[in-house]
Amino acid sequence: MTTKSLSFYYPESSNASSLKIFKEIGTALTGFYFKRSSLPEVVKEPNAENYAIYFLFDDSDNEPIVYIGQSTNGVNRIKEHVKLKEFWSYCIMIVSDNNSFDKSAIDYLEYHFVQKFKNTVYKLENVDGRNKEPQIDIFTRTTYNNYCNQIAFLLEANGIDFLEKKSSKEKDFQYFDASKGVKAKLYLKDDVFFVCKDSVITLPNESSKLWSDEGKFYNKLVNKLNHLIEEGKAKLKDNDSTKAILLENIPFKSPSSAAELCSGSSENGWQFWKGLSSIRKNED
Repeated sequence: MTTKSLSFYYPESSNASSLKIFKEIGTALTGFYFKRSSLPEVVKEPNAENYAIYFLFDDSDNEPIVYIGQSTNGVNRIKEHVKLKEFWSYCIMIVSDNNSFDKSAIDYLEYHFVQKFKNTVYKLENVDGRNKEPQIDIFTRTTYNNYCNQIAFLLEANGIDFLEKKSSKEKDFQYFDASKGVKAKLYLKDDVFFVCKDSVITLPNESSKLWSDEGKFYNKLVNKLNHLIEEGKAKLKDNDSTKAILLENIPFKSPSSAAELCSGSSENGWQFWKGLSSIRKNED
C-alpha cells in the first residue's frame, strides 16, 4: 500500500475552515482551499498568482456542482468568478510552487478533469465539454499525467469523491417511499441519495419566510425548484403552481435535503423516507 504525506498551513488559525494551503511532501504542487469570502486573503499568499487549475464547488446539501477552469494568473481569474458565477461556495486551486506549469500543462489538466468529472455524480457547470484532447508528445503526456494523479489525490484529501455513475439498473436498487402523504420516492447509490423521476416536489409554505433564518430556508428551496425547471429537469404540475414533477432522477448529498425539497418543509430525512432509518442502523 502506497502512503503519502500532506502538509497544511492555516494563514488564519481562528478561521481555519475558510482558508488552508496544502502540499504533498516531495512534489512541486501547492493547493489552496478557500471559501468565497476568503479570496482577499488568498491574494496575499505566495504563488497564488501562478499558472493554475482550479475547481469551484457548491457545498450545499443539494445536487453537487463543480466548475473546472485554468488560468495563467490563478487567483485573479477567481476574482472574476466571484462576480459572474453565483453557485459556488468554495474553491480548490492547484499551482506549481516553482511555476513549472505552462499554458500547455493547464490546457491538458483542464481537459483531463473535465472528462474525469463527467462520469461522476457532480453536475458539471462547464459549457465547453473539452471533448478534444490537446496535442502533446508522449514524453510530455507522462509528465502531465503525473500531475493529474497528484491533483486527484489532493482533491480526494480535501473531501472530493470521484463517485462514478455506474451502469447498475435502477430496478436493482432498494426504493424508499416518502411519508406524510408526499408522492415521492428515493433510492441510494454509492452514498448519494436520488429522488426518482415522476416524484412530486412542493414549494415551501410562505410562513417559512418569517423563520429566524431570515428566509434562507424558503429561498433555498424556491431557488432549487426554479433551477430544476429552468434546466428542464422538472415542470410545474397542472393546475397547481405550488408543486412540480421531476422529469429525471436528481442526486442529493443527504436524505434530509431530498425530503425538504419534496415536502416543502424542514425534515429529518432518515425518518421521512420509509425504511431508510434501518439502513443507518445497519451501518452503525
